[in-house]
Order: sequence, then structure tokens, then C-alpha cells
Amino acid sequence: VSAVSTAPSPPDVASSNGLAEDAASTSAGLAPAPRPRRRTWFTGLAMALLAGLLFGCTFDTSTVLVQKALLGDTRYSTNNLDYVLSNYVGILVTAVGSFVVYLCVMRKSAYVKVEVILPGVASGAMWAVAQAAWFKANQELSMVLAFPLISTLPGIVALLWGVLFFGELQSRRSRRFAAVAVALRVPSVVCIAMSGTAF
Repeated sequence: VSAVSTAPSPPDVASSNGLAEDAASTSAGLAPAPRPRRRTWFTGLAMALLAGLLFGCTFDTSTVLVQKALLGDTRYSTNNLDYVLSNYVGILVTAVGSFVVYLCVMRKSAYVKVEVILPGVASGAMWAVAQAAWFKANQELSMVLAFPLISTLPGIVALLWGVLFFGELQSRRSRRFAAVAVALRVPSVVCIAMSGTAF
């Protein structure tokens, strides 16, 4: 045991580039394979861009319908909360459909953990309350103000939560990127908030 505890630890490759695969390859004495790592990075980037695109379109339909109602179309409501249920149903159908496709593709190798079901349901319930409040904020503040504020501040809170309680962003490089992102986002949010203030 003493020999193991006093032996020099291998280079922290995972902390330098954020990939655990490199650490495993280094500890096994193997050279890391750059091509699969690069392919994984680009795949993650493409999925993040797609998720951001869909996230940005969340309120498009309800906003268009509210604008039509304000122009005199009596088929639609001017109250944003009237569109919350349809938003939830669309998200539920998309999530279930995506999960079914995932199960069909992965089959026996699919990652399905029973222990995360109840926490996932609880997280979804809290998210539903926040999403309804977001609809109301869009109506009271206008989407120009509400969307940047609400999409930015929870991300900063989640970042701090992950670093303080879950040990995320262990490397200096990742923390520097996070610090730069926060330093850019906080002044942006302040400017957006002040833009709606009458002087």
C-alpha cells in the first residue's frame, strides 16, 4: 500500500484537456488516439449548436400567436400562459420520441438507470414551474429583456453549483474559459436590464 501511495502520479491529462479517455490511455502506457477524440469534440459541438438553436426557438410559436391576437385575430389569446400546456406537450413528445429512437439504436447497450427516474421527474416539475414563470416574464418585460436575462443568470448559477458541489472544471484551462464567459455575460445582463429602465 505504501508503494502505491508514494508512487508518482501519472500526468493529469484529463484535467488539461477535459477528456477522461486520455487519462486512461496515459495510465495504460498507450498514446492517446486524436482522431476519435476530435470526432467526439465536433459531434459534441454540433449537438450543442443544435440544442441552442432549438432552445432559441422555444417561444417563437407562442409569440407569433400573441402578436396575431394583438392585431385583432380573435382565434388566439394575448395571455402567454395560455400557451404553456402546448409547450409542455411538445417538449414531452419530442423527449419521448428521442428516447425511443435512442433505445432502438443502442438496444442492449442503452444507458437506462432506474435511480435517476425520480430525481428526473422532480427536476422536470421544478423546471415546469420556472418555464411557466418565463412565459409570464416574456409578457410583462417583453422577450427582448426577459429571454437574455433568464437564459443567462441560471447558467451562471449552475456553473457555480457544479464547481462548488460536484467538482467540475478541475483544470485551470477550463476555469479560465468559465471565468471569461462569466465576465462577458454579467456586464451584458446588466446592460440589458438597464436598457429597459427609464432615466
